[in-house]
Amino acid sequence: GGNNNGGTDGNVIDGNVNDDQNVANGNIGPPLPDDLEELLEDCRKRDTILQIDNCIIAMGGDRDRDEVCLLMKERSLDSCYYDIGVVTDNPGTCGKITNAERRNDCLYDAAVDSDEQEHCQLIETDFNLTLKDLCIKTVSISHADEEECFPIVSTLIQDDCFYELAQLENSDILCNLISNEIRQGAYYKDDCNMEIFVSTQDAALC
Repeated sequence: GGNNNGGTDGNVIDGNVNDDQNVANGNIGPPLPDDLEELLEDCRKRDTILQIDNCIIAMGGDRDRDEVCLLMKERSLDSCYYDIGVVTDNPGTCGKITNAERRNDCLYDAAVDSDEQEHCQLIETDFNLTLKDLCIKTVSISHADEEECFPIVSTLIQDDCFYELAQLENSDILCNLISNEIRQGAYYKDDCNMEIFVSTQDAALC
């Protein structure tokens, strides 16, 4: 439960108390495939429990094997899944994180690093709609594809998506996809066209 497990330091990581499952494993841990057992021998030579945990996480990240998280003694399961999920860009590992905020952060990092819009769609909008929109925008700009900006719900973020692509491509056509929102006393769409004019010296845009 939420009680301190025998007063051992480090049971609380990022606000999470280690699962009873972790503590119950003792020094043995769950059985692992032979290839992982062999690799773990080096980690078990480390001086402290935390160093052993960190070594195991690094090994799991190198090989995209999140089952090693069940061996955690001091690090929480969530922190293990997060570290491996971010390193491997694996949304399946991110999805095992129980804390919603950490899970969404992991999915965002996995989506941006792997350049995959599909991963952005896994971010839970009931918890953080802005993060999902920012994820879609970031990957859209990386792909230089304005079509990918359309699913963005926030007008502000969608406009930013079109604006940044317009500047990248020197395209007034993309500027005209921007809404009629006013920012700092001027139409954002007009600001976009002015930037293109300055860049291309096309008087027809004025």
